[in-house]
Amino acid sequence: MKISNGFLNVIIDVEHGGRISFLGYANSENILYKPVNSSTTSGWHNYGGDFLWLAPQSRWGWPPIPEFDSQSWEVIYGEGLTLISPEWNNLRLVRQLDFSDSDTLKVSNSIINSGDKVSWGLWNVSQIPLANLKVNFSTLQDLKVFSYPENVTLQTLLKQGFIKRQSENYEIMAKKGLDFKVGCVSAVPQM
Repeated sequence: MKISNGFLNVIIDVEHGGRISFLGYANSENILYKPVNSSTTSGWHNYGGDFLWLAPQSRWGWPPIPEFDSQSWEVIYGEGLTLISPEWNNLRLVRQLDFSDSDTLKVSNSIINSGDKVSWGLWNVSQIPLANLKVNFSTLQDLKVFSYPENVTLQTLLKQGFIKRQSENYEIMAKKGLDFKVGCVSAVPQM
């Protein structure tokens, strides 16, 4: 599904997890990563783009939950666009997209929990080509490295030059064969 406000162009893949598969300004390239070969050695089919999973991953393991990652999502048109996942274990994920500002796409994510009062987090994954990636964190304590399959640490990546500080940003350097994810994990609310 392609939507545009004349300034931003967005393609939403509602057939594969309600993901944003293309985001770009008029006549520009996609700023999101789209894999050429989407099959992985783990059996997961990587459709790329920007998508939503549950956190923590330790509760659902691997591969990702099909209802959230690879199945069709419902689309509701109104003020903006609302995408709703199929149900999994009494949970549904919701993404609301808004173009009210001409140069901004606002994405709001939420969970509908109709079951037990189990606390879950939202994990918004944005796959971006390394050439376009600049990460801004207020301190290195905010930056977390998620390694797979290698045992990669933040200190190792900094020492070996795969993450370099550029003013207030951290630049991620490509290395063939090294697979790691970086992100920021918010504090878990106390119940």
